[in-house]
Amino acid sequence: MEVGSKAIPDMPGVYAVFDKDGTLQYMGLSRKVATSVGMHAADLPDECAAVKFDVVVGGGKEELQGAWKQWMTEVSGRPVPRGALRAVTPLPPARPDPPLPAPPRSTWRTRGRSPPGTSRG
Repeated sequence: MEVGSKAIPDMPGVYAVFDKDGTLQYMGLSRKVATSVGMHAADLPDECAAVKFDVVVGGGKEELQGAWKQWMTEVSGRPVPRGALRAVTPLPPARPDPPLPAPPRSTWRTRGRSPPGTSRG
């Protein structure tokens, strides 16, 4: 189906985006397929010539993820679409935050009065 078609529903589902040569560019899941596909078409028009989609009944997180995993299994053995690499490539371990510097020592600056608990001698 061509991108921009009014037949793409704005319902929960999974979708695959293809370029003009029919090469799979991205597989995704969305609570609003038409909106997501429209954003792909706006951002990367050369890589978004056609789309395949399935509406996922219920549209909950588990149902969407299950449908997406099923689609990814069906394309296993084929090159993984570039856009899907974020989902399958593990992130490197997080680096610990550097330690914060010690706060400066506070010094009392008074106007002729001593800080509480001290006496002028």
